Amino acid sequence: MNEAAVNAGRGAIFSDYTIQKIKEHFSRSFRTRHRTGSRCRAGPPLAGLFRLLRQYRLVQRVHNVGYQPAAHIGVNGGTEKLQYYVSAGYNGKGSVNRHFDDSYDRYNFRTNITSKVNDWLQFGIRTSLAIDSQRAATNSNGNWQRLFAKMVTSPVTVPTGGYWRDGVTYMKDGGATLGSNKDGWVMGDVTVTPLPGLEIKGSFNYNYNLFTRVSAATDFQYQTTDGSYIWIGLIPTLNKYSQTSNYYNYNAYASYDRKLGGHYFKLMAGVQREFKHFESLTAGNDYLYTSSLPALSLTYGTNYTVNDALYNWATSGTFAALITITMKNTCWNLTGATTEHPSSPKTAGTSSFLPFLPAIIYQKKHSGIP
Repeated sequence: MNEAAVNAGRGAIFSDYTIQKIKEHFSRSFRTRHRTGSRCRAGPPLAGLFRLLRQYRLVQRVHNVGYQPAAHIGVNGGTEKLQYYVSAGYNGKGSVNRHFDDSYDRYNFRTNITSKVNDWLQFGIRTSLAIDSQRAATNSNGNWQRLFAKMVTSPVTVPTGGYWRDGVTYMKDGGATLGSNKDGWVMGDVTVTPLPGLEIKGSFNYNYNLFTRVSAATDFQYQTTDGSYIWIGLIPTLNKYSQTSNYYNYNAYASYDRKLGGHYFKLMAGVQREFKHFESLTAGNDYLYTSSLPALSLTYGTNYTVNDALYNWATSGTFAALITITMKNTCWNLTGATTEHPSSPKTAGTSSFLPFLPAIIYQKKHSGIP
């Protein structure tokens, strides 16, 4: 590489001292010997293991042993007509970085209530809420992959005690990224049987989701081998992203069956509705005054960006009555019409009509051995 750089009219990339250190590192040959019967032979070289141990010691200097705290509590009980269950939980991850306060926390809440009010009415309600938050280093130059890929000649610290510009300084002073996610559900169902043979069922689901991310990158100084400080040369930037979504659906279904003598009647009808709304916003700019106040109003760059997205979609459907009549050895099946109303994603609220024609099926039953 040096020869190619010199031939191209540039200076040498690596100094003679650096080249010599690299040669010494890769020319080490540690061998063990073991005896098999009456003959001795060389074991596998351990140079790769010693290189791995060196990299492991480097990682130890910048990373902690991770721990994951968790806690959960639940309460359930009730009576003959009402049962309930309530739970709450937490799990997280402590900082795995010795020079940056990274973290992850997740909180969970859940409730479940079921009730049989009387012989003709019963219902259930379920709710859940999950809240996540995360804090991580913005700049990836301090991640595990880069630490393991460091050259053997790359310094970790300088003689004056400060850390070299690779790895630690990026994690420690390069900025932070904060993320948060909130997700909640409300679900319910009800069953009503007001008359013999008549059953009405309904269900409802609603979901709300909010996700946000704030990422700030800052310029910082690193200490050189002679003890002086130099700016790394990063442009302080701020980027924000948020998205929200609302989703709900409900279903209602009714059936009625009746038997009169040798005749059996069953009528069915139902309706379904579904809707989702989504929107997102992304904004960013350069030259943030201070990462301790990550506000776009505190940036003074001209390279600002703004982008957003918005969509809605909805569907609906109904189905008509289904009648089955059975008379001894003869069976008649009458299937009613079914309609679908899918709304267009571009013009939510408009719908199309897709009918399914009724069908009549006649079956003759015979007794005895065929």
